[in-house]
Amino acid sequence: MSSVGSVCPAREPFFWGMAPENSSVHFLWPLFTLAVGEAHTMAPSPCRLRSWWKTNPMLYQSKRCWVGSLAVTCFLVMSLLAMPISHAEENSRPEPATLKVSVQDEFGGPIPNASVEAFRWTGEMSPLGNTAQTDTNGEAELAGLPLDDYLYVQISAEGYVRKTPALTFTTATTRDLTVTMYRPVEGWIEVRGEDGQPVVGAELMVLKYTDQDGTEFVLYKGIAASAGVPWQVSDAAGKLKLPPMPANVSLSLTVIHPDWKPTKVAELEPVDGLVSSVTLHKGVPVEVVLQPVGTGQTIPDGTTADVLMMASTSGSFGGLTIRHPFEINDNRIRFQAESTNFGEIRVAMDDYFVGPVRYNFPDSPFEPLNLNGVDSSTIDLKAYPKQKVRGRVVDHLGNGIKNVHVRGMLIDTERMKAIKEASGDSADTIAPFQKAAAMTVAGGATTDATGHYEIELAPGAVSIEAMHHGFYTKDEIPDFEVTPDADQTLPDVVLLPVPIIRGIVQDPTGKPVPGVIAKLTSLGRGDTLPVALSDENGRFELTMTRIPYAAEGEGLEPDASILAIDPHGKLTGSTDVDLLQHDSSSDTIVTLTSDEPKWLTEINKVADQSRYEKIQEHIEALRDQYPAGVVGQPAPLMKSGTWLNTEATSLEAFRGRFVLLDFWFIGCGPCHRDMPQIKVAHDAFPSDKFAVVSVHTNSMKPEVVQTFADENKMPYAIVVDDSRGQISKEYRALGVDSYPSYLLIDPDGNILLNDAVPDGVPASLRQHKIELIHHAIQSWDGYANDRP
Repeated sequence: MSSVGSVCPAREPFFWGMAPENSSVHFLWPLFTLAVGEAHTMAPSPCRLRSWWKTNPMLYQSKRCWVGSLAVTCFLVMSLLAMPISHAEENSRPEPATLKVSVQDEFGGPIPNASVEAFRWTGEMSPLGNTAQTDTNGEAELAGLPLDDYLYVQISAEGYVRKTPALTFTTATTRDLTVTMYRPVEGWIEVRGEDGQPVVGAELMVLKYTDQDGTEFVLYKGIAASAGVPWQVSDAAGKLKLPPMPANVSLSLTVIHPDWKPTKVAELEPVDGLVSSVTLHKGVPVEVVLQPVGTGQTIPDGTTADVLMMASTSGSFGGLTIRHPFEINDNRIRFQAESTNFGEIRVAMDDYFVGPVRYNFPDSPFEPLNLNGVDSSTIDLKAYPKQKVRGRVVDHLGNGIKNVHVRGMLIDTERMKAIKEASGDSADTIAPFQKAAAMTVAGGATTDATGHYEIELAPGAVSIEAMHHGFYTKDEIPDFEVTPDADQTLPDVVLLPVPIIRGIVQDPTGKPVPGVIAKLTSLGRGDTLPVALSDENGRFELTMTRIPYAAEGEGLEPDASILAIDPHGKLTGSTDVDLLQHDSSSDTIVTLTSDEPKWLTEINKVADQSRYEKIQEHIEALRDQYPAGVVGQPAPLMKSGTWLNTEATSLEAFRGRFVLLDFWFIGCGPCHRDMPQIKVAHDAFPSDKFAVVSVHTNSMKPEVVQTFADENKMPYAIVVDDSRGQISKEYRALGVDSYPSYLLIDPDGNILLNDAVPDGVPASLRQHKIELIHHAIQSWDGYANDRP
């Protein structure tokens, strides 16, 4: 499995059960969201921001993101700082869903008296109160389930390995689920150091396998207890017991110990008894020094801190990444890591917020987290004591707004001042990446029916962001001061309604044109911008969830454009709009012309020569790292997957057409937000010239993906990766290691555009897929005689 969410980025598999790979986001932090048309990771981020952050930083994942329109690859876990999308909360849908479960053994016989319980992932497994027991036929029913992307049903029965399948309900429906339970084997591994001596106290960092019916399981220590799974450490003989699991599966695991670097082993077969021997090796000693802020006290020895230190060269499940709880002693966390370049480090604790998050990106004010060729590394972070405060979110009339998601950030004012002085930037132009170096992620909350919320922050300067679909805050994020008082209420946060853009597409003679793609575009950063097809009267409606943030500095980006693209010909048009001044009751006219579209000349413009050179250097490094993903190389044919909604069995069936490869999975919030553009592209462009192939991970069974596709009206071709993840492996060599990711394949089956390995300084498919597909079709020599 590879990473995600905002772009991240997502939902993350930190429990014993079926596990998607990324996370989604309800909302995006302006300081960390970089003009990618979204991003969860995160989180549920990704950029999977497909979080989820609550108390566990393990929910973050690395994402590739494009800064502005310059296609700079960067780590966008920073944009995935939120809780999972809940359709029930976000859209206030009252209609519940029903799940009918049939539990059977591996021979097809019913399992009576199995426990069935529904959970929602909120940074931990939170019971929903929906429980049932299977009857003599092995059947049970859970009614009243909310519409949600982050539901799980945990099934346990005495003598069987428990399962926790992931569920996604987007419509009020009744769904049947058959679950096969397997008898466990109880194996163990032998852990020794490179000196040949047994290692005492070694643990699993992560364990993964795919069982006989294709269900993938991922387990981390942080969730093992709540899932009822025993978690062991190696004894004096180096014997480390494994959790119960089925036989005849392919097992991979990573072993961790503070005095040794993590070691990953794969393709193991679980058995009763010795499964494998693992040798640990010395790495680079890392010491994270925590400075408690304002308490005058040291952190008690033995306190646990969750650490996520993500390697730049691997996804969130790569062997180099560290994600594990460690003990604190002398205000220090000590462990060993691989000698490699790391992209970020996050630390989370129960009683403190720790920060700022350290990212490794161009122009960062910090020393890079590069452990190549170093003897040791010391990282200084601050620990802020958590404190609860209250507040309220209201509309412009002073009425409370319910179900608003609120997130807090702690501001290190001294560090912010030093960054400004060092960069010479003013408060209005300081780059988001630089601000990130002085910000610490704090708590999150959801407002009640009267708009009130309670949130964990820390004394000092804080920023509050309140995000709700269809609303925005004029000042981007309000800043407040939290005092050490035990009882404090923050000033109200005021949300304003986002305008709806309605208009008409017309030809040069003023005649309305149906079937034209209308798309809002902006150089700001934030959620995916809306897209629609004009109706028979040439009319369209674009509804935004928010107004983008300014690409540089603070505040909103009011300047946007409406693009109109004729999918069957060369004609295009555009008109500018001011999002803060726009009147939703008026029509915006967009006229199609034969002129070269403005975006073609502006989309790749780089004003800063030094930035251009850095981009070029980074792109060359990507080309060296992923030679199979360079433009012009053949795309792997995906013959091993299960194909849905099509008679095709490989990409060969699409020769002669451009193909947009859309890499996604059901639990990925950023992927969901991109779906409208995918659907419009499929519906609008000529089917003899263009096709969508949606590539789902093996985290869900094909029949589950088919049900989701039917419920969400996804008629285009979908291929679900096989149980071994062969497609993911093949495309990882092309740089595809996050979700969503996109490639455009030309009619000969070769890569034309690859967001993971850009060619020159292109616009990304993530942000400009409609424009780039149109340009490709109209520029292709083989179609030259077809164009009107």
